[in-house]
Amino acid sequence: MATAADWMTPMPTLVRKDEPIARAAVVLSKHAFRHLPVIDGDGHLAGLLLDYSVFAKGGLVWGGKAGHELWMPFDEADAELTVEAVMQPAQGVCSEDDPLEFVLRQLAKIGQDMVVVVNENRHPVGVISEHDPMRYASEVILATRPAKLDASAPVLTTRLDEPAMKALARMVEANIRHLPVVDEQGRVEAVVSYRDLVSACGDGSQTRRVEYAIAHLGARVLPKDASTAGCARVMADHRIGCLPIVDANERPTHIITRTDVIRAAADQLEDDGLFID
Repeated sequence: MATAADWMTPMPTLVRKDEPIARAAVVLSKHAFRHLPVIDGDGHLAGLLLDYSVFAKGGLVWGGKAGHELWMPFDEADAELTVEAVMQPAQGVCSEDDPLEFVLRQLAKIGQDMVVVVNENRHPVGVISEHDPMRYASEVILATRPAKLDASAPVLTTRLDEPAMKALARMVEANIRHLPVVDEQGRVEAVVSYRDLVSACGDGSQTRRVEYAIAHLGARVLPKDASTAGCARVMADHRIGCLPIVDANERPTHIITRTDVIRAAADQLEDDGLFID
């Protein structure tokens, strides 16, 4: 039976709760991380730091001749904030020998998309993100399960000419991480992520448009008869976080994310009676 140790990324990057969020912002940006496990002075797991929480407080701008990023808080009162002030409880925690099915259930039930693997002293030794078990999920889910059963609808979208800050605000309000970008006919021409938009307007710019956040046009989409297992395979193969499902006119009718796939895999394992309480 596969265990957490088989799927985790060992020796995770950590941040201490007493460190300034400016350092955490640099680490998140440099490594394109979405989360960082937080430890206390003794190395015990203290919480989880989400990019949402950090970049809601400020942005990084290039330091010019200084040659490094500069942290610019949106509010001067937040200039000295520490990680502890914005971190969240780590809702998903497991041990190295926990079965992968247990990890899937953790990912399916928590509001975070990473499980922290700890040793007997509650020191973080690895992390498992939603991406890691995607291949496993594609094998567990019934091939006949339609993606629409697990996907979300209606689909929030954006346009290339929409202000990036406005699109980012709608994304945060809806608690989502991706927006399909559509043309004048409503056809998908790209997908923009939370990270893309943070990079585009992290310094507080109100004038940059969504197109500034997109490196190139084009998006992987699936037809209306796609299966959840098929979506999982595409996500695993291309390391992407979501897939728009489109109609015959290439207009998005649903969107399926890695979180949706993980929940489907957990449901399947529950139905098969493979979870052990």
